[in-house]
Amino acid sequence: MEISSQEGKNTIGIDQIREAKSFMQLTPLYGGVKCLTVKEADKMTISASNSLLKTLEEPPKNSALFLSTPMVSKLPATIRSRCQLFILPRPTSNEAKDWLIKNGHLAYEIDLALKRFRHLPMQALKFMESARKSQVEDLESSFSAVISSKKTLEIIPPSWNQLEPAELLLGMQRWIEIRVTDDAASWSRETLCDWLKLHALVSKILIIRGSGITFRAEVLFAFLSQMGSLFGSPEFSTIADRTLRALERSNTLG
Repeated sequence: MEISSQEGKNTIGIDQIREAKSFMQLTPLYGGVKCLTVKEADKMTISASNSLLKTLEEPPKNSALFLSTPMVSKLPATIRSRCQLFILPRPTSNEAKDWLIKNGHLAYEIDLALKRFRHLPMQALKFMESARKSQVEDLESSFSAVISSKKTLEIIPPSWNQLEPAELLLGMQRWIEIRVTDDAASWSRETLCDWLKLHALVSKILIIRGSGITFRAEVLFAFLSQMGSLFGSPEFSTIADRTLRALERSNTLG
């Protein structure tokens, strides 16, 4: 049995772990051993992690549990202390690309997906086969259009209206990170500073939203549009710094 975060969610919940524990109590039909794999185990909620502890301490007879994660440090100490650690080497870029080509994908889309997911082939494959792929690509195209147009948007892009504000911000944050990773070496110091300040603004708004404070969607759209229209201008850095200070003081965009 394999469990992972469900479509549209970023966590593994306690109900999924309870279902997995019930599976582990069943008698195996083939091979004599039951296997449970928790993919990206660092995404388990605290309650889900606590629910799994007893099974890790005293696994049922003839069973094996595998927890995979790209960052072991994100697992709770109580989980780590009950597991045996195996570090699997990351494939090279060429190995990842060859494997994805064998899975039937085109070279140009593989290159883009591997850049987006820092050359992790499984995450790239999951994205390319996801129904959200075209939505993400449309969203990133709209961000590029806002930055390159140097104009305040009069009409909100359709891809923005389809998302909750938090999803929009996460999408922009990820897009900025990809751009910085790919292109920073060719930028001037001033350009790199602008991109990093834009990332800091988006990240700060996400933190504020995470604390329970919300912004009206139209206010958020107007703010992102304004910052995009100023991006690269002498005024951008000054306004970005002023906005960050205002967010620190009052947690509001207006």
